[in-house]
Parts: sequence; C-alpha cells; structure tokens
Amino acid sequence: MIDSSFILYGYYNNQYFEEGYDDKKSYQQAIQRFSSVGLNAFQPQNINSLLQTIISEVAQNYEQ
Repeated sequence: MIDSSFILYGYYNNQYFEEGYDDKKSYQQAIQRFSSVGLNAFQPQNINSLLQTIISEVAQNYEQ
C-alpha cells in the first residue's frame, strides 16, 4: 500500500488497486481496513521502484 493525497495504491489478493477518497476521515478508515488484513505502507525508499514496476505492468496490459 502506498498512500498519497487521499489515494491508496497497492497490491492485494493478486490484483493491483487504486482507491481515492473524498476526505481525510474516509482515507484514514481505509488505511485501518487495509492494515487489519496485513497491508502496510512501504517505506519511501522503496516507492520509486514499486511504482516503476506497477507502471510497467499496467502499460504491458494496455498493449495486449
């Protein structure tokens, strides 16, 4: 899970997800929900590599 401006990006149950929230309260509730199933935010130094992987895989899926 990567958190950014009320948007959560991540990978869960063999699928990538992106969820946006309208307010901080809903966003924090979603973080708690994801944490309850064992998903935690990556440390900042890992985000660039993870995002590059996600973008690459998404681009490959669109090309097919």
